[in-house]
Amino acid sequence: MATEVFEWEIVNDDGFIYKRRKLQQLQVSSSTTSAFAAPVRPNPAVAKLKRKKRVLLRILERFGKDIEELELWEKAVNDLKVKSKIQQQKSSDPQPQQQPRPQPQLQSSSGFSSVDQRLSQAEAKEDLIHNILKRCDVAEALCSAAEERVKQPFFDLPIWAHSPRSLIKSLGEE
Repeated sequence: MATEVFEWEIVNDDGFIYKRRKLQQLQVSSSTTSAFAAPVRPNPAVAKLKRKKRVLLRILERFGKDIEELELWEKAVNDLKVKSKIQQQKSSDPQPQQQPRPQPQLQSSSGFSSVDQRLSQAEAKEDLIHNILKRCDVAEALCSAAEERVKQPFFDLPIWAHSPRSLIKSLGEE
């Protein structure tokens, strides 16, 4: 017959000190009630390894999905880098016309992985950003031209035709 007795022990785990319950199993002899066997203590190195394994499994369980998603994003980024290098090489070669990039065609969900979907979404967003930047450049050019048209009549005033000394002299005469 085994009984469980809990005691506390202080553990120093590479500078991390904490208190935990210590489990001792006492063996009770059926022939004599006062005869107890020596407590059976597990090997501390084995217990430490088991504890570390449990902690690592909990961490893996907690962050496993994040790690998988991060690996997918890293693969997508690497694919984009390869595609951008290919496009830079194509753009460095003189071409008579730039051909528009074909829009990705949707496939069935069984043949279209999430990485491909994210990649096509990123390419669509990139095209959208380039279009917006072009429109912003056009709008900025229009605004600059309108500002110049508004400022020019003030620069054409006759007061600016004279030097500052002659301007002060003419103001002093009146």
